[in-house]
Amino acid sequence: FLQLVRASPDNPDFQYRTGLVKKELKDSTAIAFFTKAFELDSTHQKSCLELSKYYLKKRKYPEVQKTAKKGLLSYPENPGLSGDALTNCKKQTVSFF
Repeated sequence: FLQLVRASPDNPDFQYRTGLVKKELKDSTAIAFFTKAFELDSTHQKSCLELSKYYLKKRKYPEVQKTAKKGLLSYPENPGLSGDALTNCKKQTVSFF
């Protein structure tokens, strides 16, 4: 995916998928790819959820609220961004950042 990111740096899905690979490898740079994906497309729900979980884990509650709110503007029914879902993610999140 890094080659795709280099070839198409403005593609949020390539950024997000690279972040997933980095996350799986427990590479702390994963958050940069999720952030970039969400900056490129604030309606990108999967990167929004990853960022929200990251901020929740880091106890950056204003950032959780800000990020989740942006995501919910484009998809209000997103079950992953509801308050209960994020609280449960905090309990289940494996340390990878």
